Amino acid sequence: MTELAKDPSFSSTVLNGLKKSRNDPANATTYLKGKLEAWQKVELNVAVTGNSGVGKSTFINTIRGLRASDKGAAPVGSVETTKEVKAYVQPGQENLVFWDLPGVGTPLFPRQTYLQKVDWEKYEFFLILTSTRFTENDIWLAEEVHKAHKRFFFVRTRINNDLLNEKFDYPDTYDEAKILAKIRKDCTDNLSGLSHETRVFLIGGRIEHRQRWDFPQLSISLVRNIDSIKRQSMGLSMVASCREVLEEKYKELEDRIHAVATMSAVRRAPLPAVLSAGITVYFDKQSVSEEVKTYIDQMNLTEEKMSTMSDIAKIPVDELKNIFTSYDISLKPGESVLKFTERVSRDFKPSPKGRDEAVRKFLKSLFTQFSEDTYDHVKGLLEHILNSLMMVALEVFAKVEDALKRQSGV
Repeated sequence: MTELAKDPSFSSTVLNGLKKSRNDPANATTYLKGKLEAWQKVELNVAVTGNSGVGKSTFINTIRGLRASDKGAAPVGSVETTKEVKAYVQPGQENLVFWDLPGVGTPLFPRQTYLQKVDWEKYEFFLILTSTRFTENDIWLAEEVHKAHKRFFFVRTRINNDLLNEKFDYPDTYDEAKILAKIRKDCTDNLSGLSHETRVFLIGGRIEHRQRWDFPQLSISLVRNIDSIKRQSMGLSMVASCREVLEEKYKELEDRIHAVATMSAVRRAPLPAVLSAGITVYFDKQSVSEEVKTYIDQMNLTEEKMSTMSDIAKIPVDELKNIFTSYDISLKPGESVLKFTERVSRDFKPSPKGRDEAVRKFLKSLFTQFSEDTYDHVKGLLEHILNSLMMVALEVFAKVEDALKRQSGV
């Protein structure tokens, strides 16, 4: 047990859960599947607050991977003050909700009743937005949130407009780094009345700017500054809007591989066979292909998501798809994920045994039907597919980021 405890594949909770399923593959499979799906049931609420006109709706759309014209997007362009708390669900992940809150100090939301009216206790984070200077009410909210041991970030929006104005007014002396440093210092000085240190994130806000300035750091901060129980859920629920979030998703997906391999390896009933480098291997093709489908979706590599990136970056979608061919991991036209998984499996040869020895011993002690060959094959196959898709996704991101930077004018 000491050797096994050192293996990051199995937490103590999972170990104890598997012990309860000794020689009961069906129960073990149900248990592990529940663990794999648990992140989708964790409620996550993020509050976005600030005065009217600071870009809250634009930000809420961008953090959810939407443009203003997309279905479910928050309406933008209105100058009306937010008069009620409004929820915007993450498309495809109903457990993650971004809430548009009215700014503090409006007639309907005075300081005295603000926290109660917005139901402040349910939020994981408060994001306090401004497009100019933070107000006394913003600072008051931060202090109250801090007292309640809640997390908050200050966000300075519309940086792109500031930079474009400077570039137009002072073309000969334009220096983006100096301008950003000045804006950051102004914000920090503006918040000098806070009783504790905090960070200000400088962002453009629009979807075209989601890989620029501090937007990536803000996005990944929402994942990393949260309780460990909810971290996996936040990482997998958020859109992979920047490479930092994509890398977090990769880590979370990598941690799931052992569970999928175990589900196939302990199954008592005969499973569909796949020839792998001349060897017949039995594994649950359906559950493995479902996991591969999760990889493709999480890494923005579905047809729909690549088409969206193509539209945003003004790059022909075939240019993005062609990146797949460099890694020999692409879906063929009309090919299902199941057929793709079978095809890759046939050509895959797992590494020699030796890794995960403690894990194998433990599983063999619990399940008489445990198959080492199946465990090694599925684990190695999923690692191979995940690593290949990650390289594709990073290259797609680099291409999109480069195109957006050229188009932005700053």
